[in-house]
Amino acid sequence: MATDSLRRRTPLGPLADELRQACTGPGFSCREDAFRTLVEIRCPEAGASLTAEAIGLDLPAIGMAVERGGVFVLGLGPGWWLVDAPDGAPAIEGSAGVSAVDVSAQRTALVLTGSAVRDVLAHGTSFDVHPAYFVVGAAAQTLLAKAGIMLARTADDEYRLWVRASFARYLAAWLIDASVEYR
Repeated sequence: MATDSLRRRTPLGPLADELRQACTGPGFSCREDAFRTLVEIRCPEAGASLTAEAIGLDLPAIGMAVERGGVFVLGLGPGWWLVDAPDGAPAIEGSAGVSAVDVSAQRTALVLTGSAVRDVLAHGTSFDVHPAYFVVGAAAQTLLAKAGIMLARTADDEYRLWVRASFARYLAAWLIDASVEYR
């Protein structure tokens, strides 16, 4: 078996470098944060405290995100969270009544920064990302350029989004095109 077939590849593949090079500027920059450990947790509210203890972070309310030490947790729905941790993070295991499923291969994370991030996002979503509505620490599931994403506002001029691997190249190409005037 050839060693090339055993190398890890991001969902963006060679487009990851193109995205980073094309989307670099004071107004807007974008990069893939590849090879993250993504775990979906589902549990009744009663199991949330045990799950939070295992992760080391409080589980946020629906529509909110928390971050500590490079670990992000998004509240996606009733009894439903996404944990995004650095590659090689300790495994999160389910327990009685708690489902913890590794979905790392399902999505990839993109980090969007700059003073024009909101403008770029506004080109492709009807979701209101105005700071008065979508505050730092807010999270949502929405569409961007017709691709389903999870979006979190992590700082004043920084957003983190998760896109399905099968839509990653499409969305990266869209971001490159939509951000031309803002770089």
